[in-house]
Formats: sequence, structure tokens, C-alpha cells
Amino acid sequence: MQDCYAGDIGDYGKFVLLRELNKQGLSIGINWYKTDAITSAKQNDGKYCIPDHLASYDTELSSRLRKIFHSQDGIVRSIEALEAGQLIDGALYFSDSVPVERRDEWHQHALSALSGSQLVFLDPDNGMIVSSVGKDRQKQRKYVLDAEVEDYLCQGHSVLVYQHRPRVNEAVYIDRMIERFMSLLPKLKRSNIQVITFPRYSVRDYFAISLNKEHCLKIKSAMDSMVNSIWGSGNKPMCRLPKSGEPSQGTFK
Repeated sequence: MQDCYAGDIGDYGKFVLLRELNKQGLSIGINWYKTDAITSAKQNDGKYCIPDHLASYDTELSSRLRKIFHSQDGIVRSIEALEAGQLIDGALYFSDSVPVERRDEWHQHALSALSGSQLVFLDPDNGMIVSSVGKDRQKQRKYVLDAEVEDYLCQGHSVLVYQHRPRVNEAVYIDRMIERFMSLLPKLKRSNIQVITFPRYSVRDYFAISLNKEHCLKIKSAMDSMVNSIWGSGNKPMCRLPKSGEPSQGTFK
């Protein structure tokens, strides 16, 4: 996450989902995986403001995000502005930039800062680490490492991870990612992993890994509420459940 993305169309869907999870009774912690890199002019990330025809989906939230996007009323477009807006009741935040060196120390600080939350949201620029990055520590800053997700789970948190969609068949991609998350802990099963997709503008996926039945049911209720509302309606919905080659997720065993 970068300051120059704050308040864009991606944040709109992101905060609606987080607020719905919070409404279901889950306390939220957010690690922004903040990076200081400058977005390339060829990228669309952060460029799209919430359009008028979507603002009515949640007028209160869209108004506040638009002010951040346009730096209105003395607000500077930034992650700090998102936090100051108190968009999620009682949320905990960790906004230290991901370092090139001493990343494990940064990670330990994040674990401590977010220890009071039930569900931790990880918001990297790109998603989970990919093999093409290799050991390039500069490039790794835009990704979550598998061991970092594992540590949150081992500390008792359920985890929500942002993932930027690659150009891969949806069902194949979703199944691969679920298998990857399942491999983090022996006790994790497919029913522990739930996914919701935001396909408009730029395809964004959110993978939720539940540690217990209570969290699983609350996450399922939040996602069902989203897809059965105006957010999931019409020929071009703002969110939907993705295609998968396996049975649907959400029934905890």
C-alpha cells in the first residue's frame, strides 16, 4: 500500500468488506505493508476515484474517501488520513514502511502492534510473494512472505490477505492459492479458506484464513452479505464469489 493509492476505488471495496467483517463482530487489525515507491505512470493503481454512479452504494464512506482522494478540507492523501478517518470501529493499525533490510524486526513490531485484533488484514501492493522476485529484498517489499502469514496464524489471528490478480485462469489460480495457504499449517483445511473477488477496474481478491468455527462463520456472513447486496448485483457487480474447481468454501470442519 502506498500513500498515493489512498481513497481510490480499490479502497472503497476494501473498507466496505472490512467494515462488514467488523459488523459481524470481528475486531480488525491492519498492516498496510506500506511502501514508499512511486507508482509508474503506466500503472492504473490509485488513479480511479469513486465514480458518481457507485458513490450511492455507501454514501457516507464514499464521501469520506473522496475527500481523502482529492485532498480536500485540509486532508493530505495518505495512509495516515485513512487511519485518522476512523473508518473501522476500534481498528488497530501498523503503518511502518516495509524495510529493505531487517525485515524480520519490522515484522515482529507488526505482530506486537496488532496483537489485540481477532482478524489481521495484510495489504501489500501486489499480494503473496512470487518466485520471480527471488531474493531481491527491494522487490520483496511489495509482497507478503508466507512465513509472515504463518506467524499471524500461530499467534491466534485469522488473516485476510489482499491479492492482485495475475493473468491466470480464475479457477486454477484460486485453487492454487488456497492450497498454498493450507500448506502453512497442518491443521488448515480447505474449509478454513474463503475468497471474495472485486472484478471491476482492476481484479482484486481477498483470501480469508479462519482459525476457528466462530471466525469462519462470521467471515462467511460478511462475504454473503456483500454479494447479496447492491455490491453483488447487476451484470457487472462490484464483488462476487470467484470460480473454483473445488466445492464452495465456508463450511468449517
